Amino acid sequence: MTTSCNKSTLETLPDEILLQICKYLSCADILISFIGLNYRITQMITQYRHHISLHKISLFRSDYLCENMFPQIGSQVRSLLIDCCYSVLQDDLFIKYIAKKISITFPLLERISLVAYEDNQLIALLDSLHDLNHFVEIRLYSLFGISPANRSKIVRSLFQANNHRVTTILMDEESTFLRFQQNDSYLNIIRLRINLRARTDLSFLFHAVPNVQYLDVIIDENYYSSEAAFDQNLPPLLHLTNFELRSIMQPWTLEELLLLFAQLPIVKNLSLYLLTHDRRLVDEEQRPLPHIPRLSRLHRVSFYGSMPSDLKNSSILFNAAPNLVRLDLPFEFLWQLIENQQIHHVLGHQITSLFIHENTTSQSSITFSEKHVPTIASTFFRVDVLSVTLTHLRHSPIAVPNDNIVENSTEPNLPIDEDQQTNEVVSPDSIESMVICLLQEFKEHRLIGLGIRGNFCKKLQTDAKQWLQQNTILSDQRFEAVFNKQIDQLLIWM
Repeated sequence: MTTSCNKSTLETLPDEILLQICKYLSCADILISFIGLNYRITQMITQYRHHISLHKISLFRSDYLCENMFPQIGSQVRSLLIDCCYSVLQDDLFIKYIAKKISITFPLLERISLVAYEDNQLIALLDSLHDLNHFVEIRLYSLFGISPANRSKIVRSLFQANNHRVTTILMDEESTFLRFQQNDSYLNIIRLRINLRARTDLSFLFHAVPNVQYLDVIIDENYYSSEAAFDQNLPPLLHLTNFELRSIMQPWTLEELLLLFAQLPIVKNLSLYLLTHDRRLVDEEQRPLPHIPRLSRLHRVSFYGSMPSDLKNSSILFNAAPNLVRLDLPFEFLWQLIENQQIHHVLGHQITSLFIHENTTSQSSITFSEKHVPTIASTFFRVDVLSVTLTHLRHSPIAVPNDNIVENSTEPNLPIDEDQQTNEVVSPDSIESMVICLLQEFKEHRLIGLGIRGNFCKKLQTDAKQWLQQNTILSDQRFEAVFNKQIDQLLIWM
């Protein structure tokens, strides 16, 4: 009796199955693996060629795309996302290969999304956006690190990008605030989502974008200011039909809202998320929701301030968010979650991006140290992007001549001859020792990005890549690293 079996190859699978497989791959993996395989599959992944995301990709893949694939498929690209949060230093690679010829490489580009850019990075890229006939939209996520001296330049470069052809600018709530000057005027802007420092900045904003039709404003105002009074010199927005305002740090009065509404003569859709103590606006009685609905679109949860007294509400939240992938929280709260078996299990299977902040108070009973790293690594086994704040750790090491270095040496302050070659001893419980520990414990995770904020030794600050090659498991891997002195952060891209 004979039996036979049919061997299926990737090319023989129907499009429906292949597209389901694509949902579990990054855009870079799809482009590198499928383009050129055959005509049918190349056509099947058209959406991935039109809308390219460089989110969470390794240094090797990013380099390959920029140098080899973009010159081939760039003429088909409609939108592009560049990620400097999960794939740190990606902007440097993009500037190196693409920025000087972006209008040639991406002639049909319509939209660009920039993640975790700082001011100088952003200005350099915005200045390269010109002579793009179809380019109209810029999206900014987690924009930070803008110095006061560069705020005006950022606004001009952003709103005048591509020869004043940009009509849509969207910022997320994690981005820093922008400020306009009295004489700013950008008639090209039709749709805008922006963060402001205070409600008094609304006047300059309304002057700056007189033709805006869709406006979404978040006002930070998280401090007491003498400017808190609402500015009555507010010009009308005669074309605005959709307006959303979020301002929950300083209370609003009915008079202020009436003054605002008077300048929105044709608005059709209005959404307000405000803090108020004015009884004319709200009923004082508050009623809790009986349950939390399924939060299928919730991808990120951030915790700030003091820890909750119990974890019941946190557990309900995590169980209601099946697609949660990123967690930002102080270490003490993280450790409390890990010790809760139910939450421990849920988060371990979901989280791929973990951002660990400093404890909220110096009186915390537990602080982040090397002994906690193995437990965190084993709990969050899907994490491929890790960021930690370690400002509580001292820096190492002691510089000593190579001839005097012996294993486990504890001799302090050895004399140094200026002509002798020196090495650096990594002290236990130092921030440098923690770097070594994190890379070792997370080696099976195949990290894409690692960010560590703290006070490092001078050698690591001066040449981060060389220090990592000499002292960590990265000695035989391809990676890029830089120390950002503005925010005291070591960034590693693997």
